[in-house]
Amino acid sequence: QVGAVISSIAEEGDLEEKDCAIEVVFAKAGQSAWDIAKSLKVRETLITLQNPEVVFPLDKDENVIVYYQKKAENVLSPFKIAYLKQKTAKFTHFLRFFLCFESTIC
Repeated sequence: QVGAVISSIAEEGDLEEKDCAIEVVFAKAGQSAWDIAKSLKVRETLITLQNPEVVFPLDKDENVIVYYQKKAENVLSPFKIAYLKQKTAKFTHFLRFFLCFESTIC
């Protein structure tokens, strides 16, 4: 049995570049990573990789953090990528603590 059929597809062009570096989504219980990614027009893997401690679908309201990187003209080395991932993880932990401290959504 077929659940869905794609009847047509249209290319809309490039997405506009975000004017912010970080976005906090106040996601509601029941939302999946796909729901959040679709609303932000990003890949689902971006949501799950940047929020490894969040279990989807959400069983409660949750702050989901998304970082946007400007497209680099040069390819980053594996060492630079590892360094950035480490810094991002530390900042995510700090930001989650701050958001939980400042609000009731944790």
